[in-house]
Amino acid sequence: MTDARTLKMLLQEFDGNRQIAFSLQSRDNHLQVDFQLPADIGQTVWPAYDRLQRQDRLWESTCFELFLKDAVGPGYLEINLSPSGGWNVYAFTGYRQDMQVSNRLVVDSIMQETGRRLTALLSWQGTPMTRVQLNAACILEASTGQPAFFSIEHGTRPDFHDATCYRDADLGTL
Repeated sequence: MTDARTLKMLLQEFDGNRQIAFSLQSRDNHLQVDFQLPADIGQTVWPAYDRLQRQDRLWESTCFELFLKDAVGPGYLEINLSPSGGWNVYAFTGYRQDMQVSNRLVVDSIMQETGRRLTALLSWQGTPMTRVQLNAACILEASTGQPAFFSIEHGTRPDFHDATCYRDADLGTL
């Protein structure tokens, strides 16, 4: 994605001090997302890469997520990415309402460095969103089985769907 501009953010741990670097690039009909974990992140469950495939319930283990909401209307997309190559995209009509598998975006590739980094390339199917509200997030499953939740911002509990934690972005100018 040459000549693409990059949006960079830090994801904050809910009830903790750790941070994860997130970046998003947008060019033509493609998005590239990158999640970079710090060296001191601790022992996390990091599924071994198997193959690129749609899968449900990825959030039950280590999972990287992106939420995109059109500037108009209550609907939004949830993109789930796993180091295993598992991925899915869901469309909602409103806050956690009417979850359906969506083909609006598809994942072309997932690359990962075990325990350190996940990068994915996605393609829009049809007209891409440009002016959006977004949230980047991840769930890291510790080797003890306990999840840690990271997001741009948190409310009183970890809820990545909460639009009050989203940020405005213009994907057309990235």
